[in-house]
Amino acid sequence: MDGDHQHPPQYIPSMIKHWEEGFEIVNMIKENSGDRGALNSILGAGFYWIFNKMSSVKIQPNGSDYRLIDRKVHKVVQQYRLKQFFLRGIIAELGFKSINLSYEVANRRHGVAKYTLGKLFNLALRGFFSYSDWPLKIPFFLGMSLVSASMVEIAYGIVKIAHGEPVIQGWLSIVFLVTAFGAIFLLLLGIQGIYLSKIYDEVRNKPLYSVRLIEGLPPEET
Repeated sequence: MDGDHQHPPQYIPSMIKHWEEGFEIVNMIKENSGDRGALNSILGAGFYWIFNKMSSVKIQPNGSDYRLIDRKVHKVVQQYRLKQFFLRGIIAELGFKSINLSYEVANRRHGVAKYTLGKLFNLALRGFFSYSDWPLKIPFFLGMSLVSASMVEIAYGIVKIAHGEPVIQGWLSIVFLVTAFGAIFLLLLGIQGIYLSKIYDEVRNKPLYSVRLIEGLPPEET
């Protein structure tokens, strides 16, 4: 939680109560924007929408790092050796039993906001590129679209020739070659992007699974 009182401590007893009920993650969801400007709110909503559309990991809109996590969750988070650390994404993908509680963001009592719009933008990019490989796949899908377009152009030219309609000499071959070479280039670039995304997943060295409960083993074996 933040030390500027925007994360009100009066919610802590409720968070502990839900933890005692068996929830391993208690997420706090903002009901309001506090003293954050309208532009930041709009950009934040846009980020959550794009992130949840493009990523297999879904994060709760208006979430924050104000949360309670169980010790077992903390141990799993410690296994992530990432330089581009995006805690909200990590918490969302762990799969532990969680609950969302709403809270009202209080006005800042001390200091000034250190996270400028530029820093928030960098945080958004870190989260998006850490959990989405769609930008690397875009050339592949563009290449497939160009392949389809070139096939349509060939079919169109053949139909015109078959019906005896006039066709500009050399038009069909030029258009086909330009489209085909562009498609091949984009397909190769897209394939490289897919391989790069697989390499990125491997070098991140994330835990393969999370252990929630161990039963039947003595303490020294756990």
